[in-house]
Amino acid sequence: MINIFIDTNIFISAFFFDGNERKILSNPSTNTRYYTSQQVINEIEFVLMNKFQVEKKIVFDFISKLYVKFTLSKPNYNLNLIVRDDKDTDILKSALSAKCKYLITGDKDLLTLKQVENTKIIKSKQLIKEFNLI
Repeated sequence: MINIFIDTNIFISAFFFDGNERKILSNPSTNTRYYTSQQVINEIEFVLMNKFQVEKKIVFDFISKLYVKFTLSKPNYNLNLIVRDDKDTDILKSALSAKCKYLITGDKDLLTLKQVENTKIIKSKQLIKEFNLI
């Protein structure tokens, strides 16, 4: 089983666009387990409702589907690495605590790290290529 952590910007892209991000979320591999965190869920809600003015019911419907498909991970990991944006540090800790092989993100601060311990930090396009989802 391969554990994959999905960051906020991947969900936001999948919500609006029929691209790589939606492909990952709608076509999960049978040997994968998807993770996210409550922090990510809260950010999705905030961004969709406040930045994009998406109707509350639509946002809650989207989020309720995430609770069904994703396992929530907490940032319970002792990490001596600090990412520029403190919120990103908790995202990384959540991925590490779930023993994720991949952290899928579009966040440049996280992507510059490339790998932390056993977790590769990659874009959605790289995951699709690696899993032959094209």
